[in-house]
Amino acid sequence: MTPEQYAGFIQQLELLTVWLHDVGVQNHRGPETPAQAQSLIDARASWKPSTEGFQALQAYRLRLESAGETAAEIDVTFGLRFRSQDAMTDALFAVFQEVNLPVNSWPYLREFVAAMLGRMNWQPFTLPALKRGTGRTAADRRATTTRRTRSVRRAGA
Repeated sequence: MTPEQYAGFIQQLELLTVWLHDVGVQNHRGPETPAQAQSLIDARASWKPSTEGFQALQAYRLRLESAGETAAEIDVTFGLRFRSQDAMTDALFAVFQEVNLPVNSWPYLREFVAAMLGRMNWQPFTLPALKRGTGRTAADRRATTTRRTRSVRRAGA
């Protein structure tokens, strides 16, 4: 598939809805915010056709580690429904799941993580913005999509 063909597919695509498909949250520390934590994020995606076009599931697993232990785990899957006149294929989705799907679902993950940390009575933090089209190779994008790391420090720590 050429970049022009992919661009043509994206041009006619319309995001119809995003919903919370599945969630699991585990707090292994209680209500005290870790003084320092590292977040590790894994991502995976799947798709199936729908009457309007296709539906995609974007799953994220976030693990917060502090002092060599898992402090919290958040598993969340977002459903996204797209209108498309062109049929989605496995070849198209191989690119779509690396480029466009994370761009559409990442803001929902950022908000969800901040809200869940607040509900744990932890000081929330915002995950960094997701950047695509920065000239990185496909292998670099895959590594970033499937594994993101962020260190978080509590204010005053």
